Amino acid sequence: MNKKVAIIGAGVSGLTAGITLLKAGFDVTIYEKHVIPGGLLTSWVRNGTTIDGCAHWIVGTNPKSDFYHVWQDLGVIKNDTKIYQTDYFNILEIDGKTVTFYADIEKLEQELMRIGPEDKKLIRRFIKAIKAYQVINPPADKPVKYFKFLELLKYGARMLPVLPRVLKYYRISVEDYAKKFKNPTLKKAFELIVQPNYNLHSFIYIMQTLTKYDAGVIEGGSKKIADDIFETFKSLGGQVVFNAEVEKIIINDKKAKSLKFKNGKEAEFDYLIPSQDVHNLLYNNLD
Repeated sequence: MNKKVAIIGAGVSGLTAGITLLKAGFDVTIYEKHVIPGGLLTSWVRNGTTIDGCAHWIVGTNPKSDFYHVWQDLGVIKNDTKIYQTDYFNILEIDGKTVTFYADIEKLEQELMRIGPEDKKLIRRFIKAIKAYQVINPPADKPVKYFKFLELLKYGARMLPVLPRVLKYYRISVEDYAKKFKNPTLKKAFELIVQPNYNLHSFIYIMQTLTKYDAGVIEGGSKKIADDIFETFKSLGGQVVFNAEVEKIIINDKKAKSLKFKNGKEAEFDYLIPSQDVHNLLYNNLD
Protein backbone atom coordinates (compact mmCIF):
# COMPACT_ATOMS: atom_id res chain seq x y z
CA MET A 1 0.00 0.00 0.00
CA ASN A 2 1.30 3.46 -0.91
CA LYS A 3 2.17 5.88 1.85
CA LYS A 4 -0.41 8.63 2.43
CA VAL A 5 0.65 12.26 2.31
CA ALA A 6 -1.54 15.12 3.51
CA ILE A 7 -0.85 18.64 2.28
CA ILE A 8 -2.38 21.72 3.88
CA GLY A 9 -3.14 24.30 1.21
CA ALA A 10 -3.91 24.01 -2.51
CA GLY A 11 -1.78 26.95 -3.55
CA VAL A 12 0.91 26.63 -6.19
CA SER A 13 3.46 25.18 -3.75
CA GLY A 14 1.01 22.66 -2.32
CA LEU A 15 -0.15 21.53 -5.75
CA THR A 16 3.42 21.34 -7.06
CA ALA A 17 4.52 19.27 -4.06
CA GLY A 18 1.50 17.04 -4.63
CA ILE A 19 2.34 16.47 -8.29
CA THR A 20 5.93 15.58 -7.42
CA LEU A 21 4.81 13.10 -4.75
CA LEU A 22 2.20 11.49 -7.00
CA LYS A 23 4.87 10.87 -9.62
CA ALA A 24 6.99 9.26 -6.89
CA GLY A 25 4.20 6.81 -6.01
CA PHE A 26 2.56 8.39 -2.97
CA ASP A 27 -1.15 8.82 -2.34
CA VAL A 28 -1.77 12.54 -1.93
CA THR A 29 -4.69 14.49 -0.51
CA ILE A 30 -4.66 18.27 -0.24
CA TYR A 31 -6.87 20.02 2.30
CA GLU A 32 -7.88 23.52 1.25
CA LYS A 33 -10.00 25.92 3.30
CA HIS A 34 -11.20 27.83 0.21
CA VAL A 35 -13.61 26.59 -2.47
CA ILE A 36 -11.10 26.93 -5.33
CA PRO A 37 -7.41 26.01 -5.76
CA GLY A 38 -4.56 28.42 -6.36
CA GLY A 39 -4.13 30.35 -3.12
CA LEU A 40 -2.50 33.68 -3.91
CA LEU A 41 -2.12 32.59 -7.55
CA THR A 42 -5.52 33.89 -8.59
CA SER A 43 -7.52 36.55 -10.37
CA TRP A 44 -11.11 37.75 -10.24
CA VAL A 45 -13.56 39.81 -12.28
CA ARG A 46 -15.19 43.04 -11.11
CA ASN A 47 -17.61 44.94 -13.35
CA GLY A 48 -16.26 43.25 -16.45
CA THR A 49 -12.60 43.90 -15.59
CA THR A 50 -10.21 41.07 -14.73
CA ILE A 51 -7.97 41.85 -11.77
CA ASP A 52 -4.87 39.65 -11.66
CA GLY A 53 -3.60 39.37 -8.12
CA CYS A 54 -0.32 37.55 -8.63
CA ALA A 55 1.63 36.54 -11.74
CA HIS A 56 2.37 39.70 -13.70
CA TRP A 57 4.92 37.44 -15.39
CA ILE A 58 6.53 34.10 -14.61
CA VAL A 59 10.22 33.28 -14.87
CA GLY A 60 11.00 30.31 -17.11
CA THR A 61 9.07 31.08 -20.31
CA ASN A 62 12.20 30.94 -22.47
CA PRO A 63 12.72 27.35 -23.75
CA LYS A 64 16.43 27.69 -22.88
CA SER A 65 15.58 28.19 -19.20
CA ASP A 66 15.91 25.26 -16.80
CA PHE A 67 12.50 26.22 -15.42
CA TYR A 68 10.75 25.91 -18.79
CA HIS A 69 10.34 22.15 -18.45
CA VAL A 70 9.08 22.62 -14.88
CA TRP A 71 6.13 24.61 -16.21
CA GLN A 72 5.66 21.91 -18.84
CA ASP A 73 5.61 19.18 -16.17
CA LEU A 74 3.04 21.15 -14.20
CA GLY A 75 0.81 21.46 -17.27
CA VAL A 76 1.14 25.24 -17.52
CA ILE A 77 3.09 25.38 -20.79
CA LYS A 78 1.70 23.18 -23.54
CA ASN A 79 2.23 23.11 -27.30
CA ASP A 80 -0.66 25.53 -27.85
CA THR A 81 0.01 27.82 -24.87
CA LYS A 82 0.27 31.48 -25.82
CA ILE A 83 3.08 33.33 -24.05
CA TYR A 84 3.36 37.10 -24.35
CA GLN A 85 6.81 38.53 -23.66
CA THR A 86 6.93 41.50 -21.34
CA ASP A 87 7.79 44.76 -23.12
CA TYR A 88 8.85 46.62 -20.00
CA PHE A 89 9.37 46.24 -16.27
CA ASN A 90 7.67 49.51 -15.38
CA ILE A 91 6.77 52.96 -16.69
CA LEU A 92 7.21 55.90 -14.34
CA GLU A 93 5.91 59.46 -14.66
CA ILE A 94 8.27 61.83 -12.85
CA ASP A 95 7.78 65.60 -12.92
CA GLY A 96 6.17 65.43 -16.34
CA LYS A 97 8.80 63.08 -17.76
CA THR A 98 8.25 59.43 -18.69
CA VAL A 99 10.87 56.82 -17.77
CA THR A 100 10.38 53.36 -19.25
CA PHE A 101 12.42 50.41 -17.99
CA TYR A 102 12.29 48.42 -21.21
CA ALA A 103 12.78 44.66 -21.44
CA ASP A 104 14.82 45.21 -24.60
CA ILE A 105 18.26 46.00 -23.20
CA GLU A 106 19.29 48.23 -26.12
CA LYS A 107 16.11 50.29 -25.78
CA LEU A 108 16.65 50.44 -22.02
CA GLU A 109 20.14 51.87 -22.44
CA GLN A 110 18.91 54.38 -25.02
CA GLU A 111 16.08 55.45 -22.72
CA LEU A 112 18.31 56.02 -19.71
CA MET A 113 20.88 57.84 -21.85
CA ARG A 114 18.15 60.05 -23.32
CA ILE A 115 17.04 61.15 -19.89
CA GLY A 116 20.38 61.43 -18.11
CA PRO A 117 23.36 61.74 -20.49
CA GLU A 118 25.40 63.19 -17.63
CA ASP A 119 25.18 59.72 -15.98
CA LYS A 120 26.63 57.96 -19.02
CA LYS A 121 29.27 55.97 -17.12
CA LEU A 122 26.87 54.82 -14.41
CA ILE A 123 24.24 53.83 -16.98
CA ARG A 124 26.74 51.78 -18.97
CA ARG A 125 27.89 49.97 -15.81
CA PHE A 126 24.25 49.20 -15.00
CA ILE A 127 23.60 47.81 -18.50
CA LYS A 128 26.86 45.86 -18.41
CA ALA A 129 25.83 44.32 -15.09
CA ILE A 130 22.48 43.18 -16.55
CA LYS A 131 24.28 41.56 -19.49
CA ALA A 132 26.72 39.83 -17.13
CA TYR A 133 23.81 38.48 -15.06
CA GLN A 134 22.27 36.85 -18.13
CA VAL A 135 24.49 33.80 -17.60
CA ILE A 136 22.55 33.06 -14.41
CA ASN A 137 20.23 30.12 -14.93
CA PRO A 138 19.27 28.56 -11.57
CA PRO A 139 19.11 24.75 -11.78
CA ALA A 140 15.61 23.30 -11.61
CA ASP A 141 16.38 19.58 -11.62
CA LYS A 142 18.04 19.51 -8.21
CA PRO A 143 19.54 21.89 -5.64
CA VAL A 144 23.17 22.89 -6.03
CA LYS A 145 24.04 21.18 -2.73
CA TYR A 146 23.21 17.82 -4.35
CA PHE A 147 25.42 18.39 -7.40
CA LYS A 148 28.12 15.84 -8.12
CA PHE A 149 31.66 17.17 -8.40
CA LEU A 150 31.68 17.57 -12.19
CA GLU A 151 28.21 19.16 -12.16
CA LEU A 152 29.33 21.62 -9.49
CA LEU A 153 32.50 22.40 -11.41
CA LYS A 154 30.56 23.12 -14.58
CA TYR A 155 27.99 25.29 -12.80
CA GLY A 156 30.69 27.13 -10.87
CA ALA A 157 32.63 27.88 -14.04
CA ARG A 158 29.52 29.41 -15.58
CA MET A 159 28.79 31.52 -12.50
CA LEU A 160 32.38 32.60 -11.76
CA PRO A 161 32.45 35.66 -14.09
CA VAL A 162 29.36 37.18 -12.46
CA LEU A 163 30.18 36.26 -8.85
CA PRO A 164 32.10 39.47 -7.98
CA ARG A 165 29.14 41.55 -9.12
CA VAL A 166 26.68 39.42 -7.14
CA LEU A 167 28.74 39.82 -3.96
CA LYS A 168 29.05 43.56 -4.56
CA TYR A 169 25.47 44.37 -5.51
CA TYR A 170 23.92 42.15 -2.84
CA ARG A 171 25.22 44.62 -0.24
CA ILE A 172 23.86 47.74 -1.98
CA SER A 173 20.22 48.80 -1.73
CA VAL A 174 18.52 50.24 -4.81
CA GLU A 175 17.77 53.33 -2.73
CA ASP A 176 21.48 53.91 -2.06
CA TYR A 177 22.31 53.15 -5.68
CA ALA A 178 19.83 55.83 -6.78
CA LYS A 179 21.87 58.46 -4.92
CA LYS A 180 24.76 57.90 -7.34
CA PHE A 181 22.82 59.45 -10.23
CA LYS A 182 23.35 63.12 -11.01
CA ASN A 183 20.20 63.44 -13.08
CA PRO A 184 17.24 64.16 -10.75
CA THR A 185 14.77 62.23 -12.90
CA LEU A 186 16.90 59.08 -12.97
CA LYS A 187 17.64 59.46 -9.27
CA LYS A 188 13.90 59.55 -8.55
CA ALA A 189 13.20 56.72 -11.03
CA PHE A 190 15.60 54.34 -9.30
CA GLU A 191 14.20 55.36 -5.91
CA LEU A 192 10.69 54.43 -7.05
CA ILE A 193 11.27 51.43 -9.32
CA VAL A 194 11.25 48.90 -6.46
CA GLN A 195 10.86 48.96 -2.69
CA PRO A 196 13.53 51.09 -0.97
CA ASN A 197 15.09 48.16 0.93
CA TYR A 198 15.41 46.03 -2.22
CA ASN A 199 19.02 45.12 -2.90
CA LEU A 200 20.54 45.99 -6.25
CA HIS A 201 21.41 42.35 -6.95
CA SER A 202 17.73 41.34 -6.88
CA PHE A 203 16.69 44.20 -9.16
CA ILE A 204 19.42 43.41 -11.70
CA TYR A 205 18.41 39.75 -11.57
CA ILE A 206 14.82 40.68 -12.44
CA MET A 207 16.01 42.87 -15.30
CA GLN A 208 18.20 40.11 -16.74
CA THR A 209 15.24 37.71 -16.87
CA LEU A 210 13.25 40.32 -18.76
CA THR A 211 16.05 41.24 -21.15
CA LYS A 212 16.62 37.61 -22.21
CA TYR A 213 12.84 37.14 -22.59
CA ASP A 214 12.53 34.61 -19.81
CA ALA A 215 9.69 36.35 -17.97
CA GLY A 216 6.58 36.08 -20.11
CA VAL A 217 2.87 36.37 -19.43
CA ILE A 218 0.75 33.24 -19.84
CA GLU A 219 -2.52 33.91 -21.65
CA GLY A 220 -5.26 33.71 -19.04
CA GLY A 221 -3.06 34.94 -16.22
CA SER A 222 -2.83 33.67 -12.66
CA LYS A 223 -6.18 31.87 -12.50
CA LYS A 224 -5.41 29.94 -15.70
CA ILE A 225 -2.01 28.89 -14.35
CA ALA A 226 -3.58 27.71 -11.08
CA ASP A 227 -6.32 25.80 -12.90
CA ASP A 228 -3.80 24.09 -15.19
CA ILE A 229 -1.65 22.94 -12.26
CA PHE A 230 -4.79 21.73 -10.47
CA GLU A 231 -5.88 19.71 -13.52
CA THR A 232 -2.42 18.09 -13.72
CA PHE A 233 -2.65 17.18 -10.03
CA LYS A 234 -6.07 15.59 -10.51
CA SER A 235 -5.03 13.74 -13.67
CA LEU A 236 -2.32 11.96 -11.68
CA GLY A 237 -4.83 10.74 -9.11
CA GLY A 238 -4.49 13.47 -6.52
CA GLN A 239 -7.47 14.52 -4.43
CA VAL A 240 -8.40 17.89 -2.98
CA VAL A 241 -10.86 18.42 -0.16
CA PHE A 242 -12.25 21.95 -0.22
CA ASN A 243 -13.89 23.82 2.67
CA ALA A 244 -11.45 21.96 4.92
CA GLU A 245 -9.92 24.53 7.25
CA VAL A 246 -7.44 22.98 9.64
CA GLU A 247 -7.98 23.75 13.32
CA LYS A 248 -5.18 21.67 14.83
CA ILE A 249 -2.34 19.40 13.79
CA ILE A 250 -2.39 16.48 16.22
CA ILE A 251 1.08 15.55 17.46
CA ASN A 252 1.93 12.21 19.11
CA ASP A 253 5.46 11.21 20.11
CA LYS A 254 6.80 14.33 18.42
CA LYS A 255 5.26 13.31 15.09
CA ALA A 256 2.30 14.77 13.22
CA LYS A 257 -0.34 12.02 13.13
CA SER A 258 -3.62 13.60 12.07
CA LEU A 259 -5.48 16.79 11.23
CA LYS A 260 -8.50 18.14 13.07
CA PHE A 261 -10.69 20.42 10.99
CA LYS A 262 -13.01 23.23 12.10
CA ASN A 263 -15.98 21.25 10.80
CA GLY A 264 -15.21 18.54 13.37
CA LYS A 265 -13.76 15.98 10.95
CA GLU A 266 -10.31 14.42 11.19
CA ALA A 267 -7.83 12.92 8.73
CA GLU A 268 -4.87 10.62 9.29
CA PHE A 269 -1.73 10.32 7.18
CA ASP A 270 1.80 8.98 7.07
CA TYR A 271 3.43 12.28 6.16
CA LEU A 272 2.33 15.90 6.37
CA ILE A 273 3.38 18.95 4.31
CA PRO A 274 2.03 22.27 5.62
CA SER A 275 1.91 24.58 2.60
CA GLN A 276 0.12 27.49 4.17
CA ASP A 277 0.53 30.78 5.97
CA VAL A 278 3.44 30.28 8.39
CA HIS A 279 1.96 32.49 11.11
CA ASN A 280 -1.30 30.53 11.07
CA LEU A 281 0.63 27.27 11.17
CA LEU A 282 2.84 28.18 14.13
CA TYR A 283 0.38 30.14 16.25
CA ASN A 284 -2.97 28.50 15.49
CA ASN A 285 -2.47 24.96 14.18
CA LEU A 286 0.31 23.89 16.54
CA ASP A 287 0.17 23.87 20.33
